[in-house]
Amino acid sequence: MQKNNFPCVEINPSVRPSFAETLENIKEQIEYDCFPTGMQEQVQEVAAIVADVFRMQPQDRIPIDKALRTVSDVQEIYSRLQYEHILNVIERFNKISYQVKSPMMYLRSMLYKEVFEYTSAEANLFRYTQGDSV
Repeated sequence: MQKNNFPCVEINPSVRPSFAETLENIKEQIEYDCFPTGMQEQVQEVAAIVADVFRMQPQDRIPIDKALRTVSDVQEIYSRLQYEHILNVIERFNKISYQVKSPMMYLRSMLYKEVFEYTSAEANLFRYTQGDSV
């Protein structure tokens, strides 16, 4: 697993990376090339959502899961995203049985929560499949 390329520091606008550079850094962080070919288009969209957040001003606020959070906090959490997080978010998103009216906002929240919930959700699933659910 790779270390992220996004220290949470305020970026001087004159040296701020372009969207394309930011997107490439995200793709490297999440190991984009390791995703199956059939998923890469959706992974590209998710990476673009993450890159968009990294291009925002750190002091701004954005809605994440019905709460306004500072962009810098969201950037810090997103800097921890890895291949497994993205794969899990996409798989869960694809199983949603209702219409998502704002996929970008929904995915932003899913990505944010994924960093906090991934390990516990995996442990719970293991216990559930072994007949010892919580």
